[in-house]
Amino acid sequence: MKPLKYPNQCEIFSWLYIKDNLIPVDLIIGFGHFDLRIPLKCLEIHKKYNAPILFTGGRGSGTADLKEPEAIVFKKELLKNFPSMDQSFLIIESSSTNTSENIKFGIKEIEKKFNKNFLNKISTIALVSSPYRQRRVFLTCLKNMNNKIFVNLPPETSFNEEVSLFNSKNFNLCSLMQDEIERINNYSKKGWIENTDIPISILNSKSYYCKNCKNIL
Repeated sequence: MKPLKYPNQCEIFSWLYIKDNLIPVDLIIGFGHFDLRIPLKCLEIHKKYNAPILFTGGRGSGTADLKEPEAIVFKKELLKNFPSMDQSFLIIESSSTNTSENIKFGIKEIEKKFNKNFLNKISTIALVSSPYRQRRVFLTCLKNMNNKIFVNLPPETSFNEEVSLFNSKNFNLCSLMQDEIERINNYSKKGWIENTDIPISILNSKSYYCKNCKNIL
């Protein structure tokens, strides 16, 4: 494979795409998106630790061509791959349109499914998101769910794979990553997510023609 001509885009992707080692978890949250690897990653973790899965997402900026709310599509994809899944472990929240609502509405569904003390009794939560959104999801959870250990477990991928996936949906990943950096920077200043230091090299990334993403950035 030829080396990528745009290493700073890889640097941005690597910073956004945070991954942790798999450890035992008490709850799995799959954040809505068109990426159907997300429910399968949640299933993989569930099979290992038998933890409940919350799929959260209605229709939002990452829905793309899905015909139903993201959480509903995730549930169907999971059951297609694992028909014998005990659905008492599934929690579905299909009204949210952004990450903060994912968490807020998702918590309400968890409390309906189990009880209001469920979240107080657990300590470790797996977060499964679109790879380029993983850092912002993590920072949002840190801000909105106190005293929890979060494990970042997005689908395994690479920058090239993500570019191809997003191109197939007519999305420009490189442009989305630039927007994601701006969101993290602005949301952090507004106190909407946990404060974080963005590396200077990321903040100073320049716009230019990106052949891989087929667009001017």
